[in-house]
Amino acid sequence: MALKFLSFMTMKAASLTRIEDYVDSSGILDVSGYMDSVATDGAFYSKTSFDVLREIDLRWYLILIITVLVSLVVQFVAKWIINKYSFEFSKRMISANEAAKAMLTMSCVYGVNVVSVDGELTDHYDSGAKEIRLSHKVYNNSSVSAVGIACHEAGHAIQYAYSSPLIKLRSFVAGICDVAWVLGAVSVVITLFLGLYEEMYFFAVGGIVSYVATSLFKLFTLPVEFDASRRALDLMKRANILEENEIILARKVLSACALTYVASTLTSIVLLFKMIVRKRKRY
Repeated sequence: MALKFLSFMTMKAASLTRIEDYVDSSGILDVSGYMDSVATDGAFYSKTSFDVLREIDLRWYLILIITVLVSLVVQFVAKWIINKYSFEFSKRMISANEAAKAMLTMSCVYGVNVVSVDGELTDHYDSGAKEIRLSHKVYNNSSVSAVGIACHEAGHAIQYAYSSPLIKLRSFVAGICDVAWVLGAVSVVITLFLGLYEEMYFFAVGGIVSYVATSLFKLFTLPVEFDASRRALDLMKRANILEENEIILARKVLSACALTYVASTLTSIVLLFKMIVRKRKRY
């Protein structure tokens, strides 16, 4: 593969016109011959660039652009909904950390700490440390939005405590996800934008395999997130953490957050199909 790439680059370099080739032994430049050769090179490179652009299926890029835009809009709407209900305080005035602890107690899950961490939208459950980590804006907040987020993370803690099959599978795939993203990004740059499919065949295959792994991880994340939200809404109602009308608002918050995962997964899948179709066309 390396030799093919080297020969490809050598061929490109060899096609460049050198002015020394048109200077005779007496030092006189053959101007007309040199200009004709430069014009030929220009036509070669213009043709090459045109061929590369012609091979790109613009419909796929249009679909990808639309998908990315939809993902950005969904993220914007999700943040807007979270901020909107951050000012809707629950009538029982139960703080987010108290709500999470109440969910754990009702589910007979012990040994999980609820702690406050720096940052914004940094709320998550650390299964290794057995900690529900809530951002400062959420931890002591008694808004519908904060309580919903905290209970969602408590839902993840309950999933781990009861050894949910989906959470086990997601944890296994998560270990290779970071590497997959790096390999996939490198492969996309090389194979889609440089057009070196023949010279970088293994990078193209590696990119597809990486994105398959990443897309599968995201697909398995969706039911995990939906299940955590389902547990949160159910236990919030049973534990009287929020009133009936407040649970409806909390459902909107959790649904908006879930849609961000859906949009991200859709973007990944579209890009994966783009890579597969492009490779099938080439080979």
